[in-house]
Amino acid sequence: MNNIKKYNFITDEDLVKPNYDLAKYPYKVRVVFERSGNIIILGMVNDYVYWASYTNVEDTEINAAIFNEITRKDLSRISDEYTLIPKIEMDWDDYHYLLAEEVSPREDGGFDTPFGHGYSAEGEKCGKWFAADLRRHLDHMRELCKTREQDGLYAGILGKYLKQLEKLTWEDYGDESSIRSIIRSERYLVLSDNEAIRGVYIECARRLKSIYCEYMDHMH
Repeated sequence: MNNIKKYNFITDEDLVKPNYDLAKYPYKVRVVFERSGNIIILGMVNDYVYWASYTNVEDTEINAAIFNEITRKDLSRISDEYTLIPKIEMDWDDYHYLLAEEVSPREDGGFDTPFGHGYSAEGEKCGKWFAADLRRHLDHMRELCKTREQDGLYAGILGKYLKQLEKLTWEDYGDESSIRSIIRSERYLVLSDNEAIRGVYIECARRLKSIYCEYMDHMH
């Protein structure tokens, strides 16, 4: 696709200076899904961003070209998520509770993905596979949400989880809990059309993050 770089919304005003040579580190492709089907695709090296675009899972040709462009690892324009996310009129805190997935390159030229299979080293075909997988993955996550929704009854169960999480302190974080495992495994619920389920799930995730931050503060 011609002029695919126009989809990278990093501008001169967004640029930051990295603290080290990014060329020495591997990149990753991070995809953040909204309930609408809109997606943020980021080309990243650690916490730095060299590509940021905002499309929809239905934009398969564009998304394929974006993936292939990211794999070229053009580090001429560097920014970070904190600078870029407000540009698409998204709240920084809300951003952290969207469904995010990552695709990483392997040494053999292929890619590891969260989609149940990897990509072999076949050049631009990987972009087409990636774009198709974005659509399938979102559809699958939506189906999981429908299975859990069950006329909204699961909101009550999540509410009980939240009450238990509210009793925990940072001292409990080191002990793996079944509730914590459940919350992590059901992160697709941020895509639920049921507002009550989605809301309580995010509150559980916020509580877990708060406990983790307190734990890290005390460990350092």
